[in-house]
Amino acid sequence: MVNRYHGGAWTSPVVLGQADWLFGSQVAAGGTDSAVSVWSGVIEILASFFSDTVGWTTPTQIDDGPVALDPQVAMDTEGNALVAWRWCEAPCTDTSVFQIWANYYRTGIGWLGATAVGPAIGWAGSHRVGFDETGHGAVIWTQCDTTLDPINQCVFRVWSARFVPEKGWEAPASIQSDAAGVYAYEPRILFDRTGNAVAFWNQWDRATKQFSIWANRYTLDRGWSTPEVVVSDFLNFTWGDWQVGGDRDGEAVVVWVAWNAATTHWEIRTTRYGAQEGWGAPITIQDVCDLFCGDLALAVNGVGDTVAVWRQDPGDTADIWAARYRRDSGWEPAALIEHNPDEARYPRVVINTHGSAVVVWSQNGLWYTHFD
Repeated sequence: MVNRYHGGAWTSPVVLGQADWLFGSQVAAGGTDSAVSVWSGVIEILASFFSDTVGWTTPTQIDDGPVALDPQVAMDTEGNALVAWRWCEAPCTDTSVFQIWANYYRTGIGWLGATAVGPAIGWAGSHRVGFDETGHGAVIWTQCDTTLDPINQCVFRVWSARFVPEKGWEAPASIQSDAAGVYAYEPRILFDRTGNAVAFWNQWDRATKQFSIWANRYTLDRGWSTPEVVVSDFLNFTWGDWQVGGDRDGEAVVVWVAWNAATTHWEIRTTRYGAQEGWGAPITIQDVCDLFCGDLALAVNGVGDTVAVWRQDPGDTADIWAARYRRDSGWEPAALIEHNPDEARYPRVVINTHGSAVVVWSQNGLWYTHFD
């Protein structure tokens, strides 16, 4: 089901998928009046488009089977869309070969056809997609050369494949160093408006027994550069509570949950990247998380205004907090935006070009608040 916030109010919920086993729904917005939703059926990937004039279209299968899982989607300002998913031969098991596939939707033409963008050499997953403002896209994922899944600790690296509208898919390649005893998790990717990109991932070093967050930058004239460490002391309760966002000019922000050994509290930290300054020193935007902070979400608009939201557990319930960053004045103090008795979880946030934001979360139903 889908519901749309428009003109300061929510519309009525619309059923997109038929009554069946449906998983992994994702949504992406393009211009002011276009969006796409994708999800997994029992074995296939389905997609539906939205426009102000038509509404939601009849769902269409966009994969070639036999088993397609975990779709991820991105959309640019022209309405082009990129969807990536995991593929395997049925039946899928922990020791199956998984491969990353994708399909590109071009406005005025339609879907260009499902195609494999990664090698069929072992386990593949944790994929993400991204777009710039000229229709260039990319898929990033973790790839193993064996069929052991991550629970069994195969050695997995960060891979990427780029889509160029004039040429199609470029050959996939690893963008991470192949140092022994290093494992990569949860990659993300950001684009600026001109097609340059930055990839992030969480890295575990078996020798030092330490997590860290790394990045690699892509420029159109030089390709991928050398990976660099962004957060060297990433001690985290779940090793997955970190988010990245970026503006149209290539400036980026990383927000993560961190442990402060001096105060014995969890806290929310952030660092920013500027084209001239590079990565700044980490700062704390919430210094006392009581028992726990998590479920981080982040949104950044084209000029760099940012909203971070998270779940904070004081012991008797779970509340939703938020902090705002303004390009001209920096981070504002964190604010409690939800404090009902029922436990709140899984916040998500979007922000528009003027800095207004909408936060939604799960709390015995779906709830929201609007920042104007």
